[in-house]
Amino acid sequence: MFICPVCGLSLFPDANSLKCKNNHCFDVSKSGYVNLLTTAKHNPKNSGDNAEMVTARAQFLEKDFYLPLAEHIADTVKSANHKTVVDCGCGEGYYTCKIAKAVLDSSVFGIDISKHAVSHAAKAAKKHRMSNLKYAVASAFELPFAENSADVVVSVFAPVTNNEYARILKPHGTLIIACPESDHLFELKSFLYENPYKNKPNVYDLPDFKIYDSKRISFEIELFGHDIMNLFAMTPYFYKTPREAIKRLENLDRLKTLCDFSVIVYKLNG
Repeated sequence: MFICPVCGLSLFPDANSLKCKNNHCFDVSKSGYVNLLTTAKHNPKNSGDNAEMVTARAQFLEKDFYLPLAEHIADTVKSANHKTVVDCGCGEGYYTCKIAKAVLDSSVFGIDISKHAVSHAAKAAKKHRMSNLKYAVASAFELPFAENSADVVVSVFAPVTNNEYARILKPHGTLIIACPESDHLFELKSFLYENPYKNKPNVYDLPDFKIYDSKRISFEIELFGHDIMNLFAMTPYFYKTPREAIKRLENLDRLKTLCDFSVIVYKLNG
């Protein structure tokens, strides 16, 4: 289902590569992903999350702290027409894998701009023998899929793009967006900052879509030791928190905090 990022033609397997009819060729890595991020607009080596960030997020998510959210996303995909599913901004592949396991009769594709994240995701898929799951390094703003080729697009805490989603989705296709809600990780922020703030409402510019359904998912988690710092490394606060507050967090043995999300389901306008 992948298309060539150079000319837009379909890519077909050719030994250990994917190739289009114009002979543009892209090698498939040993772990099973293909890099479709061209150097014309991006540096494929340095784009997106680095290896340390990917490791922290993977270690945290693999302990299923966010399982209620992952299960709801997978169930939502399963309830839609899900023959072909694209996870845009799949990261290390935690949610993508949950989706693929829920819809084993479907083709699931994960793309992310971070080579480190996609490499981790592909290795996990290979380890668990997820034959219906394929990964590529690519940008959500230049999706390597043909027009009207996907039944479902999923975006979990990732950049949102109306035009590309509308282009690749089939008529009346489904878009699922998961995003943090106002109280997400408020206890963590209260520990870090003197005047913690609630998250602003999520507003998306999606003129080609209409909201079909929405569900708020909130639950509390309790973390100990290194899991606290792994969670912190996943958040935007990692980049803007003073060093003194980070030191306090590093010495914290136990943290209870609320996880607060919304999962919004859209349908492509007819």
